Amino acid sequence: MADSLEAVASEEVAAVDEVSSSLDKVKIFNKEIKYIKSEKYKEYLNNIIPLIPDYFFHVGASSTGKYHPKFSNGEGGLLRHTKVAVRIAYEILNNPALNKFTDEEKDAILVAILLHDSLKHGYVDEGHTRFDHPILASEFVLKNKFNLDDESLKLISDLIKTHMGPWNKDKLGSQVLECPKTEIQKFVHMCDYLSSKKFLNVEFINDDILY
Repeated sequence: MADSLEAVASEEVAAVDEVSSSLDKVKIFNKEIKYIKSEKYKEYLNNIIPLIPDYFFHVGASSTGKYHPKFSNGEGGLLRHTKVAVRIAYEILNNPALNKFTDEEKDAILVAILLHDSLKHGYVDEGHTRFDHPILASEFVLKNKFNLDDESLKLISDLIKTHMGPWNKDKLGSQVLECPKTEIQKFVHMCDYLSSKKFLNVEFINDDILY
């Protein structure tokens, strides 16, 4: 990356630190919340985002840095990975030639992607990626119903728990996670997958982090 981009990255880190240190977590996701049309999903995010563990806003997208592009490594990397995954979804969902989802489904997709890695290191920072983090995040949603009806809550939960796609076996070869089966589950996995590809690096500016 160019020196100028590295300078921008350092500014992003400072911006993320400033906002997350004041625990205004919702503000960090203002831009993503604006992508959503339904007031019920906006209200839900306003309620659940403050419950996301603080470490989420600081750690890298992967414990080793081997499996994600440079923009998602280091301080604030997991947050940037999430934002890019949401943006990928948003762009594809806005193209009627590329999807046939309803407005309700589109909103559920965006909510699920925003929350998919919310417990990547567990409920407290365990210092490494929990292989079962899709299950943890799925349960996190179900335990915090707030204003959502059961059907909407289940849809988001199902989208989160299958987001790892075919990478569903632990180090012992045991299948721990469910594979995506429906088109909407596969879509969420695709957006997460693309956000993690090293050849798809993204240049961030400060406004993309905060607003």
